[in-house]
Formats: sequence, structure tokens, C-alpha cells
Amino acid sequence: MFRLLLLSTLFFAFSAQAEEKADAKAAEEKPATEAPAANADESKEAPAADAPKKEEAKPAGEATKVLIMDVEGVDVEETALKTTTELIAGAFDGRTDVNGVTMSSLKDLASWASAQEAMSCKDKLACLSELSKYAEAPAVLKSDLGKVGTQWVLTLVHFDVKTASAKNRLSQSFGTISEMQQNAKDMVAKVMGWKEQVATNFKLGDGEKISLAVFNLKTAGVSENIAANLTQVGYDAGLVIVNFGAVCPDDPRQQKMKTVYGDFDTVLTRCDLGVEYIIAPTSRGGGCTHRIIGQDVDGRICDACGCPFC
Repeated sequence: MFRLLLLSTLFFAFSAQAEEKADAKAAEEKPATEAPAANADESKEAPAADAPKKEEAKPAGEATKVLIMDVEGVDVEETALKTTTELIAGAFDGRTDVNGVTMSSLKDLASWASAQEAMSCKDKLACLSELSKYAEAPAVLKSDLGKVGTQWVLTLVHFDVKTASAKNRLSQSFGTISEMQQNAKDMVAKVMGWKEQVATNFKLGDGEKISLAVFNLKTAGVSENIAANLTQVGYDAGLVIVNFGAVCPDDPRQQKMKTVYGDFDTVLTRCDLGVEYIIAPTSRGGGCTHRIIGQDVDGRICDACGCPFC
């Protein structure tokens, strides 16, 4: 009997000890068994955290950025150019449809200098695309101020960078620079399409003559030779139809040009030989004459490619 009681006591003691060990082991293993569940939850959230963020849709009424370039001018005081730039930028104040970004605000950014060095173009006008991308502005407003005679002339051009074209342009003349600055904001409203612009037609009266000053074409991303060719005015000879061709290497002084007029009068310009040949048509009796370039004819016709009337 005593042995049976002792064995029962030992059995219960052993069972209790086994249960304590089992509970302790279960307690130790529980975090490990629950860990996968926690990881599973994390794994469900991980793709959302690691997935690329979608661009937030722009609100329908978000303002469009317009890069406002500094007003440029020839023989115009820097203070006048700066004041005019500030007035033009001020025309964007208070608007909710557009947001004007000035060049000075870009220059204030620390990354502006490095971005400017990275641009392959040097001229601001040739850098319109790069500048607009840097400013995140799809449109550009360029302004020029100059004086013709006694008149101050302000020209505004609204560029669409995506299509590389001018959406609108406006040029007005003023008697004084203060008058021009008073009307600068109104001009911005017209060129940007905020205010209706009334088109005006210019027509000379019968028998009237006019004198025009034609300035050299300002280059931006093209060679000076091309600019000189586009700038040529020619001469007043009425409506003249010509068939023209030229072979021009890097040096315009080595070029060859051929001009055939409507009556088949032909001019061969050999800048490489320094001679110009004139072949008269049958209606003029035929024959061939020549003249020395730089003596009988101005040598500047060989200063630029394809410019026989320079």
C-alpha cells in the first residue's frame, strides 16, 4: 500500500513537472510560431510600400507655369530692363490659371548653376526648351525692348515650347519709357490671351513712300552665315522671280552661286575665282561679260553663303 501511494505521488509530481516544462517550452515557442503571422502581415503591406508611387493627378484647376525671361535690349539701361521685367512678372500676380516663374527665381536655386553648365546651348533663346524643362514650365514669355528713333518699342512673344512655335506676339511703340512701362501689364494680358487683342491693319496711302530700317537677324542656335542670308533685303525691282542655287563650303569665300532671272539672264558668281560672269539671254543679244568681285561688284556678296544681293 505504501509503495502504491509513493508511486502515485511520484507519478503526479512527474506529470506536474512535465506540464510545467511543456508550458515553458510552449511559452518560448509561441513568439516563433506567431512570428510568421506577423511577417505575413508585413509581407502584405510590403508591396504597397515598395511599389512605385503613382503620380498624383493634377487638379483640374492647377495653374500652368510660364517661364518669364528677362527683358533684353540694345543700348537700354539695365535699370530700365530690370524694371520692365518686374512689371511683366507683376501681371501674373493674383491669377489662378497661370503661375509666372522668373529667371531670377531660377537663379536663386542652388542647382541652377550646375543645370546651366549641363546645357549644351549658350544663348538663352536657344535654351528655351532646356530652360522650360528646368522650370517645369510648358510656356515661355520672351520680351525685347529697344528704341527706334524717338520711339520706345516693346515686343512680347508667347512661346509654346512643346510645339516650338509662337502662340502669340505683340509689339507696341511708345513716346516715353514711362508710358511703355505703364502699358506693359496690359500688353501681357493681350499676348497671353487674357484680354482681347484688336488686330490692326497697316496700309500706305496711294503714292506714299516709307523708309524701313532692317536690322541684322539675331542668331540663336544657327550660324551667322545663315542669319546673314535671311537678313538680306535685296533691292527694289518690283516682283522678281529668280532660280537660285549655291554650293557653299565652310568658307563662304570659296562658294559658287548661280542666279537665273525670269528672262533667262544668268549670273554665275565664282567667289573661289573672285569673278562674276553675266550671260545675257537671246532677248538681250546674247554674249558673256564678267566683273571682278571686290572691284566691279561689292566683295560682301562672298562674305556669307547664298547671298548674291548682299
